[in-house]
Amino acid sequence: MKRLISILLALMLCLSLCACNGNGEEEKNYEEEFAEKFDFAVKGYCILAYNDVIKVNTTLASIDVDGNTWTGRGKVTIIDSYGDTYVGKVTAVYTFDEQSQEFIQESLDIE
Repeated sequence: MKRLISILLALMLCLSLCACNGNGEEEKNYEEEFAEKFDFAVKGYCILAYNDVIKVNTTLASIDVDGNTWTGRGKVTIIDSYGDTYVGKVTAVYTFDEQSQEFIQESLDIE
């Protein structure tokens, strides 16, 4: 009985190792990372550029990739302490540096 349990455990270990990609690293989802950078940059800019900001919501509508240049377009909604709401269009351009595996912000335009 002990031998049977040992064999079953060994087989389960082998199967679990086969299920992994083997290198111990997760594959990065660059679209999710880009969306996080976009959101963080827009919110940070709005909080620093406008007075009495209470809430900033961003919506990323599209991502265009041309080589290492990533362009995100969306909208931003800002609510200030007076209850006023402002809505604008956002375009953010990033370059993806393959060596460091990071996005570098090139421009951020809010209309």
